[in-house]
Amino acid sequence: MSNKKEVDQVVKDAVEVQLSVPGVSVEHRKHSRNSWAENDARIKSIQILGQDECVDEWLQWRIKWVERMILCAGLGGAVCLIAASETDDMSLRVAVATCCAFIFIGFCIMVYKNISVAIVKRLLREWNVIIILILTISNVCIEFWRPRLPLSPILTLGWGFVVYIFVLLDAIKIKGRIFVITLGGIFTLPNVYLIYQHTLGSWNKGVVLFSHTIRGEEYSFSKRSTQLTIYMHIFLASVSGIYTLIKDKKMELIMLATGNIYRETGDGVENARFSTRKNNNDNEAGNLLKTTWKARRNTWAEMYHQNVARRRNLKLLGQDVVIDTWLDWRVKWGQRGTGILCLPSIVSYVMSGSSHPGFIVSSIVFGSMMAIFFGILYYKNLSYVVMRRLLHEPNVVFIFILACCICSIDIANPTLPLLSPMLGVLYIIVTQAFIFVDALKSKSRIFLIVIAFVNTILNLYCVYGHTFDDWGKDVVLFNYTIRGEVYPIMKRSTKRSIFLQILLFSMSGLLCLIKDKKLELMVFATRNIYRATGTTDRGRDT
Repeated sequence: MSNKKEVDQVVKDAVEVQLSVPGVSVEHRKHSRNSWAENDARIKSIQILGQDECVDEWLQWRIKWVERMILCAGLGGAVCLIAASETDDMSLRVAVATCCAFIFIGFCIMVYKNISVAIVKRLLREWNVIIILILTISNVCIEFWRPRLPLSPILTLGWGFVVYIFVLLDAIKIKGRIFVITLGGIFTLPNVYLIYQHTLGSWNKGVVLFSHTIRGEEYSFSKRSTQLTIYMHIFLASVSGIYTLIKDKKMELIMLATGNIYRETGDGVENARFSTRKNNNDNEAGNLLKTTWKARRNTWAEMYHQNVARRRNLKLLGQDVVIDTWLDWRVKWGQRGTGILCLPSIVSYVMSGSSHPGFIVSSIVFGSMMAIFFGILYYKNLSYVVMRRLLHEPNVVFIFILACCICSIDIANPTLPLLSPMLGVLYIIVTQAFIFVDALKSKSRIFLIVIAFVNTILNLYCVYGHTFDDWGKDVVLFNYTIRGEVYPIMKRSTKRSIFLQILLFSMSGLLCLIKDKKLELMVFATRNIYRATGTTDRGRDT
């Protein structure tokens, strides 16, 4: 009898030990009562996007050797790719194709029972990720359509596979940091080399993808400029992920998945106290407007001055920002003036076709008046704390630099001697007004939508003009000589590439503006989300 009690006590202790083992899921315990001693040592769980996922411990041994195989094949393939581009040795190209095959096999082994579908779905909500995937497919199709060499389609397919591995690297549950960093280098090195070959090299010189005829004149799409745009945007769109990869030593963050931060708190969590205060201020402002509109129009400013205190506080990025009461009046008329003048300015520019002096002068006049109202809107309404935060965003920095490049091109090589530089300056004003809307202390959602709409229409029209119209046709920005051959940089293809990249980099902010109806989030300021929680806050689940 005593022996039976001792046996029962041992079994009970064993069950308690099993329940206390971290990472053992309840589902596993139900189906492994008889094989606990055999299987429990091989099972653990990790938290991904706020959910526990079981992982086979044998996976670590498999990943260890697969990572080594992928890294060796990747480094060897990158070196052979660079060497093969400088010579006509067929063996090097075969070596590159072989390395790509080993990478494909290794990656298939790696993702077996080691990929998180939840993270894949989260990545596919990122605008930059979608653009990278689409551009990669487009580049592979271009190389199959107009191959540079017989094996170019296979090599480009291998390059595209490396890009997809890098993008979906966040979805792999278990991986080593050295492997991730090395793979990031393998991804970066070929892209930089391909940009170099399509800029300062001789690849695809004079190769035409297709031609089209407009108004009796023939226009062609150059393969060289098209692929340069693709490689450049893929590289720039992945810069933030590469930086996160270097800085995140504990691998807690998802490289290419970000979330917009709240204006008041400066992080991914809204503070309830701030929200309550905001609602109270909104109610007070609404009651004030109702009282004010009952007064005479000529004494509106006087009534506003009498009923509201001279100063009040606003919360931005967790800091108190003092604003004066006259700001609402300036914002009101600044927004109205800007909204009214932007329509005739854009219509005049579209009617001008970038070459009709009369409509261009009209567009400049309306645009200059709009700039004055911008000044009224921005006067004492700009938060330098938010501006500094925005300058940490790669998308904002890239848009700012590219817009300055457009203005520099219009000044250095204008279509119309005096008018084109002025249009370039106005383009910078409109672009910067959109990317720095987060820095405005007070603004309305309708105004933001109007500015975003104007920015989008302007960029789309410029892309159209440099694609299906005669803008900048046969105009050379400058020439350079390599190995005795002259290579031109064309104004038409360069500006088309810049306008297209500005449009793509600004789409994430436009989508955020459409979704955020209460203006609680920053349009362009983001933070990487944590793998464990699925939010921008480490300790808060979705």
